[in-house]
Amino acid sequence: MQSQRVEFRLLQLLCNPVGDERVTVALIHWDGRQIRFAWNPRKVPNFLAHVRSDINAVLGSIRQSTHSRAQTLHLSFGLDHIFPVPEGYGSLLMWAPLRVGVTSDPQAHFAELINVLNLRVPGVQKLDELSHQVPKLAHQLSIFGEQLISTMGSAASSRVRIRYTVAGLREYESPLSWMNGRWHHSFPLNLTNVKERDIIGKYEKALGRIDVSIPPDDIGFIIAIGDHGPDEQKRINDIEKFIIARSYGRVDCMSAFRNQQGLPEFGPLGIRVEQDVMASMTGASNLHKSAVAGASDFNVGSFGMSRVDTHKLPPKR
Repeated sequence: MQSQRVEFRLLQLLCNPVGDERVTVALIHWDGRQIRFAWNPRKVPNFLAHVRSDINAVLGSIRQSTHSRAQTLHLSFGLDHIFPVPEGYGSLLMWAPLRVGVTSDPQAHFAELINVLNLRVPGVQKLDELSHQVPKLAHQLSIFGEQLISTMGSAASSRVRIRYTVAGLREYESPLSWMNGRWHHSFPLNLTNVKERDIIGKYEKALGRIDVSIPPDDIGFIIAIGDHGPDEQKRINDIEKFIIARSYGRVDCMSAFRNQQGLPEFGPLGIRVEQDVMASMTGASNLHKSAVAGASDFNVGSFGMSRVDTHKLPPKR
């Protein structure tokens, strides 16, 4: 297949002018015949929430502009000609310099870019649907597990598994499972842009999935990914401590954040897995120490609970 020239430009949000830290929120792609656009308004950090609506309005305007131009383009002018933009500093949003590539498949090139940059094509994938986000999160967790196995070498050969299918009342494919006395099976939970009042409901669903799919002697490990502020994160931490203290070794939890590129930071989980595997190898298996640790510093009375109920979470605020 014949190679052809493609041009593309990134729209970036300036998060820190001093450190020149940026987040890519949109992409325009041109192959001489077709103009393509992708975005992700969700990548606007929480500390810029006060301008989120303005940024979304700009993105919507750019989307509309590219769509209207796509209906009238017939000549193979460059991207600078068909979609001229100001470059450099001047506001929170800025266009990066024009980039050029060569590919035999412009659509595949575009798809690869939006995957790497964590963007979406408007109208193709709704950003607020958890059903689209969880599979991607599970895939990212599996990739992280593969990297972890590569790093740990032979130590992980029989104690860490990727995309491991287990079954209770129904089957479940765990993106990452590991052994420490008992098998731990990961359940990624996407809390990105989830309102505080809805967080408990997400954990309730995760607990239900663990109940019907994890074998009785195994542990369900909830790994929650979000981008919450300090108050919301404290609430998440309290919920997780409550679950650990009341699950009697059946469930464990951990929270992680997304970086400026919108990708989950699994580093702390990697440390946990390595420690568990090493403990398992040395015979000092840790049968869910976090349950004891969580119960020791958690005030159950703060939620007004007087009886033990594994599935009853703290009341919604």
